[in-house]
Amino acid sequence: MSETETVEVTLKKPVTHDGKTIDKLTFREAELGDLAATDAAQGGIGKTILLIAALSGTTEAVTRKIKASDLDVILKKIEPLVGSFFTQNA
Repeated sequence: MSETETVEVTLKKPVTHDGKTIDKLTFREAELGDLAATDAAQGGIGKTILLIAALSGTTEAVTRKIKASDLDVILKKIEPLVGSFFTQNA
């Protein structure tokens, strides 16, 4: 994986926040600091929300509006960017 590798995910159900529609997210590779920041969250979904927000450059508020059907696609596509994070924090 190159240092600049990113993954783009087009949302099946766009999110509207502060009058803006978000229909795709671009994720970067996780850094250890991103993973450590999720320790403050309660439960697996809380950790997932924080990590998605960090890797996509969005806010937690935006991430909370993502539909569950889009979450499944996001998790599959970002798996190479997060190592074993989801298997260890399930």
